[in-house]
Order: sequence, then structure tokens, then C-alpha cells
Amino acid sequence: MQLYVLVGVVLTSAKVTGTYSSSYAHYDEDYTFNYFGTQHGIGLEFRLSKNIALNADIRGVLRTCIGGDCDGTSGTVSIRGGATFYW
Repeated sequence: MQLYVLVGVVLTSAKVTGTYSSSYAHYDEDYTFNYFGTQHGIGLEFRLSKNIALNADIRGVLRTCIGGDCDGTSGTVSIRGGATFYW
């Protein structure tokens, strides 16, 4: 069993298209949001053999909006599991 730590930088972008319609007007609006933040977490790897391992980790992302017409900070936490094949 092996313990590992995750640390990284996150740079993401999102585009949102909204439609406004009334009896007087109809128009579409596009919004682009750019985010910068960090990713961090901790996990465990279990070796089944020399070439195969199972892993599980908890990851958190904390990001803040940069530029454009946005404000605020958002975050998320995810629990992930998987397999790694070494050759």
C-alpha cells in the first residue's frame, strides 16, 4: 500500500449562451468565464501485482473567477477510484 498526495494548478474556461425573448425583443447573449485555482488531495494505491494497482483518492478543487463579468470563488470535492496498469 502506498500513500500519495496531489497538488496542482487549475485553469479552466466556461462559455454560457443565454436566450432572452419577449413580445418586444429576442436576442442571444454569450458569456465567457475564466477560472484559476488549485487542486489538492490525498490517496492510496494498492498493488495487486507488479503491473496492476487499484487506487482511491479524495480531491478538492478551489477556484476563483478571473477577468470578465464574474465574481466569487467556487469549489468542489470528489472521491475517485480506478486502476493503473504499469508496463
